[in-house]
Amino acid sequence: MMLQILYPIILLINGLAAPASSSVTIEITNINKVEGQLLASIYNKKEGFPDGANSALSNEVVKITSKKTKITFSNLPAGTYAVALMHDKNFDNKMNYNLIGIPKEGFGFSGIKAGLFKPKFEKCAFKLDGKTSKTIKLQLYYP
Repeated sequence: MMLQILYPIILLINGLAAPASSSVTIEITNINKVEGQLLASIYNKKEGFPDGANSALSNEVVKITSKKTKITFSNLPAGTYAVALMHDKNFDNKMNYNLIGIPKEGFGFSGIKAGLFKPKFEKCAFKLDGKTSKTIKLQLYYP
């Protein structure tokens, strides 16, 4: 009898105590060659964005097996985030540049169409409420 009374209270307390979290799924549909890997970083601050993977909240590496793929970042609290993505064709875990400094591998960012200049965190940022999931379609840019 006592357990029947306490069980709803325990469920309520556990529900209130569990931290809210969101997930973000990045859909990439324009991978130009099925080779290499995708390096994805999600940032919750502008420091280090977009090319300081050590400053990122989380990093994911996905081997490319198709011209379309998805990458999911889970257990994210409410906040402001931005994503940077790179197509690492030769598995060296870094962007390769030509002699005049133009990237030789594809890259992309949340919220904007990529170009040759590094974007600011604020231009790529999106908000999560800590309760719902979000899907972002990201286009890679190949110079």
